[in-house]
Amino acid sequence: MELTTYYGHALALGTTQWFDWRIGHNGRRMRHAAREVQAQGALLIAAHVAATGDPFCTGCKWLFRDFLPGTLDAVEIWNGPWRGKDTRNEVSLQVWYAWLNAGHRLPATAGSDAHGHDVYDAGPGFNVIYAGELSADGLLDGLRRGHCLLSSGPRLWVEAPLPGGGVATMGDLVPAGDGVVPVTVRWAGAPAGATVRLVVDGDVHAHWPARAEGTQTAEVMVLRWAVAEMRNAQGDMLALTNPIYLDRLLNL
Repeated sequence: MELTTYYGHALALGTTQWFDWRIGHNGRRMRHAAREVQAQGALLIAAHVAATGDPFCTGCKWLFRDFLPGTLDAVEIWNGPWRGKDTRNEVSLQVWYAWLNAGHRLPATAGSDAHGHDVYDAGPGFNVIYAGELSADGLLDGLRRGHCLLSSGPRLWVEAPLPGGGVATMGDLVPAGDGVVPVTVRWAGAPAGATVRLVVDGDVHAHWPARAEGTQTAEVMVLRWAVAEMRNAQGDMLALTNPIYLDRLLNL
């Protein structure tokens, strides 16, 4: 369900029930609706958090102060095509990066917000979820864990080794200790002129011109998190991973 209020739009994924979203009516508050959604095991996702609000799009901008991000389960940072006259996806991305820097481990999602077939012609972002099983519950669990990349077509992965063997990927926690962490970025399906960037704690740590397929590794002193971005020659996002998290959360 897409749930529309005057102070923000939200998604409830994993429920077939209707929830009363008349926020402000008879003393009803966002926290009441959120508790009902999450009590059903559904995910509460803030949609297009930095979108243009009134009067262009009633309630489109996320204004619930207790949910910045509060108890949100995820945040939609890619809405429709990356570059659009009213999407403001780049601003939503920076809002999410700021929340990650504040210590919130919050998955990012994409949504087409399709109101017609022409939205799909423009190449919106989609969620590519790595699930334990191909079922509604499996997909929701993968999304909740952040085992998800956002893409308009290309594939992109960010990985790091685990101390006892194995590999951590999107949404996973890496025990970092006090040393550097080798972070590997892999990709496939990159168009000509694309660039892959490794973003660490909100700053671009490394970037590489992207052949159609490739792998690069960088050793980084990560304090909180790392993601990979793929952008085209104009700077528009083509693919974005969810973070690998480090266990050194700072209380700044």
